[in-house]
Amino acid sequence: MDLSTNDFRIGFGAQSAFFAAWLRKNGFGKTARRRFLAYTGIVTLLMVFGIGANVPGLQSITYTVVFVYILLFIVSLIIGALFAAIMIFLIGPIVVWVWMAVSYLIGPWPKRTQRLRLTDTRVIKQVGESEYSLTWKEVFDLVETRKTLLIFTQRNCALIVPKLAFDTPEASQAFVAYAKARWMDAKSVF
Repeated sequence: MDLSTNDFRIGFGAQSAFFAAWLRKNGFGKTARRRFLAYTGIVTLLMVFGIGANVPGLQSITYTVVFVYILLFIVSLIIGALFAAIMIFLIGPIVVWVWMAVSYLIGPWPKRTQRLRLTDTRVIKQVGESEYSLTWKEVFDLVETRKTLLIFTQRNCALIVPKLAFDTPEASQAFVAYAKARWMDAKSVF
């Protein structure tokens, strides 16, 4: 079987759907949580050693000094966690979205007409005379949104197929169902 889209261009709405799917998958995923813990640890250690080295009278070990160091560590841990959370869960996604928006606005690819074709063994993207192809085993993930099908080729990269690239909603549904079936077949081979 061979299914194909009509020629289409990627609109900013489809690009935003990609960002929302990326954020759901990567924004709070395992990698983000690991990064959060690492940043928290680094900031905490820097604060503990930086502040603790500058506090006069903490060279001798007494109960008061131990209490101050424990208190210093707890405060540093809280500040480190807040800083890491702001950087990873707020500023990081904002930077990615701004980068995506700027790339969309100044990049040539939204202006080019594309076509996507699915076969039993491959996903083929055609842009003008050039063609990009990958096997179903190489597809990282498939995500269906209300208006798009996202075929992730890597964790942070996807082929965006607007559902408006089909003549009818039934053709769109058939395309999505076929893509999901081929991808699941390829995943089950592993």
